[in-house]
Amino acid sequence: MTHELGNQTTCIDTRHLRPNAVAAYLIQEGDYAAFVNPGCCLSVPRLLQALDDKRENVLYILSTHIHLDHAGGLSGIIKHLPNATADVHDRGHPSQRSPQTLK
Repeated sequence: MTHELGNQTTCIDTRHLRPNAVAAYLIQEGDYAAFVNPGCCLSVPRLLQALDDKRENVLYILSTHIHLDHAGGLSGIIKHLPNATADVHDRGHPSQRSPQTLK
């Protein structure tokens, strides 16, 4: 389900559609972390499990693009991450940003 990639980066198989089809990434720096591409809504339990109960340490949820298999889980996971801010590339949709990141 998870693969350590080095440099404190974990690849998490979201199991969307089939094993090894879509991945999310947990990047850690010291005590803090960020998710990249949180997957679809069905991915949320897998991502939370990868945190080992350090939900308060996730500061960012980043979407590289807004396809549902990569960013559809954003609204589900951010509810469980009290200190996280969501953002997306400038070409992404504003709905993928936390209010504090909107310009």
